[in-house]
Amino acid sequence: MRNRPFIALFLLALAVAWPTGAGASVYEFYGYGARGPAMGGAFTALADDFTSGYYNPAGVMEIERPTLSAGFYFEFPELEVNGASANMDIYAI
Repeated sequence: MRNRPFIALFLLALAVAWPTGAGASVYEFYGYGARGPAMGGAFTALADDFTSGYYNPAGVMEIERPTLSAGFYFEFPELEVNGASANMDIYAI
């Protein structure tokens, strides 16, 4: 019975320290919208437009009027390993 907290603490530490796979989408590389990346990531402190949900959700309270926005990101990642291309042919479908 006395070891139960230590076992729970050990399992919690193990779960936190367990390595996991990492992934990134186009938004993690280039940001969201035009204003945030143009400010070099300092937009988190400002975040008073439609992108505040991404950069700083508390900034939603600073939006004074409804806004509408549209955008498009196209990313074609290329991977080369030891001089050989490892790209998949996405246009072969």
